[in-house]
Amino acid sequence: MRQFTQGEVDAVYVVYMNFVSTGVQRPEVLTLLPLSGLRESLERISLQVAEKEAQLKRQEEERLNAENEEYQRAAEERPASSNSGGCKT
Repeated sequence: MRQFTQGEVDAVYVVYMNFVSTGVQRPEVLTLLPLSGLRESLERISLQVAEKEAQLKRQEEERLNAENEEYQRAAEERPASSNSGGCKT
């Protein structure tokens, strides 16, 4: 911050890899200073958060669908129970 205010540097950036999935990583650059780039940085971060939330929602739906299919398959394979061997009272 001091270097920026004293004119030693013109801008301050954060550069990082945005991990979208195991197969997709995107390089990102955020402008911290000057503050004129703040709005764009916040919009980009908001978009990234929305993308990650949508990705997590899709993954959860896929997991639930797989569990439901597994449960239905197990229910179809289970033989019908009979009461002939039940408890004596």
